[in-house]
Amino acid sequence: MGLLRNLGSVARARQILGVAAAAFEISLLLAVLSSIPPVFAVLRGLRENIFALMVWDVLVIVGVFSMLATWAAAAWHVVVDPEVPRVLKLPLVFLLILGTPVAALAYFEFYVRWYRNARRKATPRSSTSAS
Repeated sequence: MGLLRNLGSVARARQILGVAAAAFEISLLLAVLSSIPPVFAVLRGLRENIFALMVWDVLVIVGVFSMLATWAAAAWHVVVDPEVPRVLKLPLVFLLILGTPVAALAYFEFYVRWYRNARRKATPRSSTSAS
């Protein structure tokens, strides 16, 4: 019951989206690095090492799960975030579902992290002290 009560939490959605997006960014970086010819040659030479193969398999599995988690958490964040206009919620969820997980990563980087933080810094806070 406690989990269902916290499903509407914007802070929890943002936290899960942030962790999943960071893991996804690291897995993308590793994928790009492994495509560099000298690195690829070293990885190809490690085929006989069972431990290296197991580590590589774990990294691939973590990358896939982080990609799916980023995708799901971005859609969840759109639904529970009260700052997203109600009219835009359904189109954004459809764009995130029909788009690639890179769309979810872009949503996190440009809206959740950059735009919201910039907007919060630009709005002055009202003082609570009485004069």
